[in-house]
Amino acid sequence: MANDSITFHCPTCETKLTVPASLAGVKGPCPKCRAEIQAPGESAAPAPIQPESPDPPQRANLAEPAARPLPPDPGAAPASSRAAPGTTPRAGSWAIRLVLLLIFLLAVAGIVYCVLTYLGNPQPQKLEAISPKKETVEEPAPGGFPSAAAPALPIEIPDRKPAAPATAASRAPALAAMEVVEKFLAARTLAERLPLMETRTPLAELAVSCLSKPLPAVVKLETFAQQSNPVEQVTDIFYNVNFDAGGGHTDPQTLLVRTRGAASPKIVADPFLDTFGGRLAAMAAKKSDKRALFQVIVSPLATCIDESVPNRDKKLTLRLLPQDGAPEIARAVIGQQSKIAGLIQDGSHSLSYGKATPCTVMLQWNTAENPAMPYLEAVEIPRMDWNP
Repeated sequence: MANDSITFHCPTCETKLTVPASLAGVKGPCPKCRAEIQAPGESAAPAPIQPESPDPPQRANLAEPAARPLPPDPGAAPASSRAAPGTTPRAGSWAIRLVLLLIFLLAVAGIVYCVLTYLGNPQPQKLEAISPKKETVEEPAPGGFPSAAAPALPIEIPDRKPAAPATAASRAPALAAMEVVEKFLAARTLAERLPLMETRTPLAELAVSCLSKPLPAVVKLETFAQQSNPVEQVTDIFYNVNFDAGGGHTDPQTLLVRTRGAASPKIVADPFLDTFGGRLAAMAAKKSDKRALFQVIVSPLATCIDESVPNRDKKLTLRLLPQDGAPEIARAVIGQQSKIAGLIQDGSHSLSYGKATPCTVMLQWNTAENPAMPYLEAVEIPRMDWNP
């Protein structure tokens, strides 16, 4: 050979190699990819590869590849058809491993699900026979729910009548009371008002009273106060009613609506008859030897300024009103040492100076102290409310 070296390319990694001419036809590993290659040569029978020795001539170091690549040997297998030692496995093997891993995880998840389902749903036990006897409905435990001991068995509930429609008494007391007040004021006859009220006044007297005819137009209607007595199961609601008196003036009055237990609210008519009906004004206008009870608004004064009252410096005054803050209908006198004065000065009662309180007061004309100077006297206050 003219040249002392042979230049060729590795058929696997296409690395350019240069070996001595004496190695023509000798097989050996590629110094880069370690694939077994054979140096080209003209001899028909290349020398076989000898076993490795401390200094084998055929294992000479191969030169580093040149910068310019040469076309691969046509007789060699393509580089992509086989993996060289030390290189990364192909993508197909990774896909197979991933599929196998997913199948394994699905199998494990299925086993876990079956185990948990079995443990959470034990086999049903055999139920005891149920007696055909009808069961009664158990009363609910406090809080509106049946007791924990109630058997979870079918219960035959007897037919029940439909609930009755809500009445005025079953609704809120204030709303039901206001409805009654509006009907009472709008009524035009005694027959319309009788079902809406309670009274101790005889029917014959009612027939000629203000309740037997239409009332004046209402200018103002508002709630004044509300009182409840749990012992007697009574709720009282007071209303301020201002009637049209003509000429731009009003006639202020007080209406009381009383609800007893579950009964419908009723107008307490006697206080209204005493004030708006004129019974108190008639007592104050004409001297009489009779005593009479009146249900009015009472406001005490600590003095008596009426010069027509004998020994007025030793007396107090009760202003008798149709409504708190309204002009008085009449005045009644009491002694400073009287029982009523003791109630006012005690301080533990609702009746006190400068305060207007619904009271039941007994009045009479005092003609014994000085017959020439009679005056209207408050003899007793049996109740500090408008109860009978």
